[in-house]
Amino acid sequence: MKKLLSISMSVMLLAIVLASCSTLDQHVRPNYKIVDHKGVLAGARVPTLIRDAMTQAAEELSRKHFPDSYVFVASQKGRNLDGLMMWANNFSVQAEVAKRIQTSVNFTAENSVSGNKDSIQTTMDIVTEIVSEQNISGLRMQQDWWIKLQYEDEKEEYQYVAVYVIEKSLLDKFMNEAIERAAAQQELDEEDTATIAKLSDDLSAAGYGLEESKGELSEAIFDSDNTEAEAIFDSGDES
Repeated sequence: MKKLLSISMSVMLLAIVLASCSTLDQHVRPNYKIVDHKGVLAGARVPTLIRDAMTQAAEELSRKHFPDSYVFVASQKGRNLDGLMMWANNFSVQAEVAKRIQTSVNFTAENSVSGNKDSIQTTMDIVTEIVSEQNISGLRMQQDWWIKLQYEDEKEEYQYVAVYVIEKSLLDKFMNEAIERAAAQQELDEEDTATIAKLSDDLSAAGYGLEESKGELSEAIFDSDNTEAEAIFDSGDES
């Protein structure tokens, strides 16, 4: 009887511990509200595109807002608005996008399972050089915004978000030409040529690494019952 009672008590204690952990997990993310943002003085609300950019991957933004374009999201946080805007003014989207593309190209080449590894890697190395040396025509900022967040512990910080887009046809053309130029400098056999073509398709399908970008703000702010925060968001479609 004592043994059964001991087992029952152990089970109850375990259930209490698990329930406590579950409760804690639900409150891991801090609760906060927006206390200021770029459009307050003009009576504007935080645009739908910015809201989505803060919580969704760029790939989702592309599907939802720009189905014919690749999307890149630049995001940064800071305690001082002037410092944050200085970062934004000095931010080079061309350099950052080139870096993303280079990383995607290298990753794709390293994971190639066919063709001559050395030839494929050399060709892709040339592609990354071409990307780093040329501006990508057609890349433009669609919208940017800053917001001021106040957390439940009264600490505050700013976040800046910028959404950039480029038509898929333009970036695909740029990358195809870069790959063709790189391949022309190599003596590739039919298998290597086919592999390069497959890698080009894979890069395009992956959005050249751009669409992995995302604003880092948790969705908790949008899921909260804070009407003050919710009231400043634009609930309509992008104009």
